[in-house]
Amino acid sequence: MRAACWKGWRKRNDDKAQYSRKGGPRTTVEEQYRTAGNLEARIALHRDFSANPQGWACWVAAQYDLRPGMAALELGCGNGLIWRARTEELPHGLRLVLSDRSTGMLETARKNTQTLANTTYQVIDAQEIPYPDHSFDAVMANHMLYHVPDLPKALGEIARVLKPGGVLYATTLGRENLRELWEILAGFDPEIDWGQSALAEVFGLETGGAKLAPYFSEVELRRYPDHLHVTRAQPLADYVLSQEGVAARQGEAFAQYLEEIIARRGAIDIRKDAGMFLARK
Repeated sequence: MRAACWKGWRKRNDDKAQYSRKGGPRTTVEEQYRTAGNLEARIALHRDFSANPQGWACWVAAQYDLRPGMAALELGCGNGLIWRARTEELPHGLRLVLSDRSTGMLETARKNTQTLANTTYQVIDAQEIPYPDHSFDAVMANHMLYHVPDLPKALGEIARVLKPGGVLYATTLGRENLRELWEILAGFDPEIDWGQSALAEVFGLETGGAKLAPYFSEVELRRYPDHLHVTRAQPLADYVLSQEGVAARQGEAFAQYLEEIIARRGAIDIRKDAGMFLARK
């Protein structure tokens, strides 16, 4: 079960962290996720070194209460593999809309889920969902709400298209997510700016409930317990190099820096702080 869930993993709890040089420009979300390449380059670290045997994607999917004949919309669907891995588990007659702002990512999702029945693909901005009121029984927004420029507008749109009693499933990260990696990066180069804490303030485990409350009658938070136990330097170096901040020319030096830490400690343990809000209309 673990292998299948990791094969279908679309995005984990921290893959949208952005780094930059302090005071320098950040890459935009559109630049980071124009294609699936950056996203897929980050999966290996979590697949190979996560402690929780259930796997993030399996845990996320287990939270969804999908029933025959329902209509569901995913905003920011990424590469869509989580759905392909669940083909035989999906209820009969489920109507699924997979959407993303990135046309490249959406095309990858289409290829990965082409065997799914009753599935459509659409470029959608969460701030302007092109569906009538009360269109969906469920909306999924995994690790993407902190990227939306106008979050209140997006939450209003999600609530609008949900049917009465419908549920928003929204995963996000917490303030302590990958704290040890943050500290390692600072030790390697103090000029690297870790942007994840800012994401958690926009819509994180500590802040999301209050932001959801005006739009939904019930809000529940479920946390996913996990951490990384990294015993090889290169996968961690590759993970960081797939993002912004450590330049490619620094890659060899950074990998060596990690090797030295692992030689001293035996491994690098990195906490994950992630979970899901279930918000009922």
